[in-house]
Amino acid sequence: MRDNKNRPGPSTSLTVEALGPFKFYQSAGGHRLTTDSVLLADFVLGADGVSAYRFNRVADLGAGTGAVALLIAAREQAASFTCFEINPSLAGLARRNIEENGLEGRVEVAEGDLRSRCLEYPAGAFSLVVSNPPYVKEGAGRVSPMPERAVARSERMCPLTGLITAASHLAGAKGRAAFVYPARRLDEMLEELGRAGLKALRLRFVHTKGGKAAKLFMVEAGRTGELKVEEPHFL
Repeated sequence: MRDNKNRPGPSTSLTVEALGPFKFYQSAGGHRLTTDSVLLADFVLGADGVSAYRFNRVADLGAGTGAVALLIAAREQAASFTCFEINPSLAGLARRNIEENGLEGRVEVAEGDLRSRCLEYPAGAFSLVVSNPPYVKEGAGRVSPMPERAVARSERMCPLTGLITAASHLAGAKGRAAFVYPARRLDEMLEELGRAGLKALRLRFVHTKGGKAAKLFMVEAGRTGELKVEEPHFL
């Protein structure tokens, strides 16, 4: 789907970098690609680059500039993607990244509140839902004065409950949902997954170094199956 609405204009200060085989544009002073997105893509794809769970249609909730979709698309060339993003500037950059890399036939952007946009798709429309969501609860911590960063880091636009509910709808009875999230909020994630009828099937903790407590975790959830706690990942 090609849509140039809210595409960043020539005055926007952008950087362009290599992201796998693709060119990746992002704001020089706004929201930037983080290691967390790379970790999530690798978690979904598996250590050998081939996921044990097969998928062909992927939804990225809070997609930002589309980095996770691009990272997965580079290795799953038969998959198609829908990037849900509420921030117009970030959605515009996601469109640019799609167009510049010739991915219009495989990747689309659904701009707006994912809690309502997801209902435009039937339940189970996606075999995989991924998200690197904001980590900070609304009202907690310092809010960035930069709109892009504020939306990307704070739950003020979509709390965890709304995110998991949307993911549950889009994944349906047979799909999976994968998230990267702070280790300190593991109990909240598991509780919200349960409320939405999902259960953790794969869990991997991320450590900055050996001997230190985990900073992040990645979880893959679905309707049925048994939990597997994988070997931790050390940055």
